[in-house]
Amino acid sequence: MITGIVLAAGASERMRRPKALIETEGRTFLVHAVERLREGGCHAVTVVAPGKGSEAGPSIIRIAEEAGARVAINPRPESEQIDSLRLGLESIGPECEAVVVVPVDAPLFSPDTVRRLIDAYRDGEPPVVLPTHRGQRGHPTLFARSVFEELRTGDHPEGARGVITAHENELQEVAVDDPAVTRDIDTPEDLEALRGDE
Repeated sequence: MITGIVLAAGASERMRRPKALIETEGRTFLVHAVERLREGGCHAVTVVAPGKGSEAGPSIIRIAEEAGARVAINPRPESEQIDSLRLGLESIGPECEAVVVVPVDAPLFSPDTVRRLIDAYRDGEPPVVLPTHRGQRGHPTLFARSVFEELRTGDHPEGARGVITAHENELQEVAVDDPAVTRDIDTPEDLEALRGDE
């Protein structure tokens, strides 16, 4: 079983508004991410959302549940992204063999990209599978169960990137014709550029 995890608990300081709730193509970023993970082959999707102490928390939780995702709550939106990933990992069962993880600010990847990551994992069970576009790595990232414990423990000052680096000689890159894998929408300027492309 493959589970998708959407990291949507961040404070969105650079965007100055909750990224999960931004709309494009008639859907929120959050719904795009959940639907594309599911369409790409994830059997279940968990959204890591901010707690109800966050102004946007109730809306993010409601939208995630309406989209059919499970919800894990991060009560500290100021915490690091690795903390949200750990909360997502806590929500999955022993039947999960790998997770496909994406931050909510990179929601426009193709479902086919997810399928190709899963196929690459099934083919040789590498610990990490990353998409690349024109030689640049992007999102989402597949992590096999074999590295779950590494993700769950340790300081990881670079977040999950530290685990990726530790497995540089074993991971697999998958070249995809999907420019969205390298497009993070972090700032109002990024969003304006996205709007210009629609």
